[in-house]
Amino acid sequence: HTIGLIRSRGIRELDQELRRFAARNTEAPELRTAALGALASHHLPLSESDFQFLSALLQPASDATLRFSAAQALGQAELDDHQLLTLAREILPQADALILSTLLDAFRSTKSEEAGQALIAALMNPAMNLNGVGSKRIEELLQSFPQQVQLAAKPLQERFQSEQDSRLVRLRELQPLLSSSGDLGRGRSIFFGKKVACSSCHTLGAEGGHVGPDLTSVGSIRSGHDLLEAIVFPSASFVPGHEVFRVKMKKSNEILTGVKGEQDIDALILITGPNGEIRIPRDQIASMEPSAVSLMPEGLDTSLTQSEFVDLLAFLQAQK
Repeated sequence: HTIGLIRSRGIRELDQELRRFAARNTEAPELRTAALGALASHHLPLSESDFQFLSALLQPASDATLRFSAAQALGQAELDDHQLLTLAREILPQADALILSTLLDAFRSTKSEEAGQALIAALMNPAMNLNGVGSKRIEELLQSFPQQVQLAAKPLQERFQSEQDSRLVRLRELQPLLSSSGDLGRGRSIFFGKKVACSSCHTLGAEGGHVGPDLTSVGSIRSGHDLLEAIVFPSASFVPGHEVFRVKMKKSNEILTGVKGEQDIDALILITGPNGEIRIPRDQIASMEPSAVSLMPEGLDTSLTQSEFVDLLAFLQAQK
């Protein structure tokens, strides 16, 4: 809670203490990651040991919330060229829907042609699922790169269009899973488990997070088709009160993305993820506009086996 407060209030006077805390191997990975996330939110460089520590947490076997927090820290930090090349060549090709979009933020300010070409090569990997990224996001990301990098990215647009056209086909293919006989107990374990960590963002009864909509009665509010679309393509529609906004800061031109939390006449809280809240004074905001991209990554169904996905759908449909 203390680290969260330091981060949300943008307190920089404790950076050295946070660095020492993050470097201690005796601390829990969750606490070290939170400390590095607070430092990264100030767009500070990461030591090679910190970079390796966060990279190791991105493995699929890690807790989903911890993986996302590590990806957020890497995405916000000022990585050097060597770290960016490692990210593009070794980490991005293995990244799944939960962390891919967040990791791309690491390339937001570099102008390195070598890093840009490595990024394009990673995104062109046929095995990579780009559903949760979007062509507009890539266009914005590549604006600071040299012309050669932007030209190399042209084939990506064709791939995005092809994958966009396949969305309806994908939903039709998954539709029969809604009527399959899933196991509610196993579905509950998946919802509250570590693999996709639904409960880190969504509340069910008295348990869970408050980033996304409360799902306590979702089975009586949303049809099975709506549930399926919300999981596979979460940016297709937004629940009122949980719209995502892009906030541009005056001094730094930095863009923060999140859901509005508590607010008053002086400031608002922007919820950027399961462990991310930032207090933004209103007089520091240059503009605020709705985003077309959900905080929930697309394609989470691909992180589950078909039987696990069937169990999760059955569990959610039963919440009435």
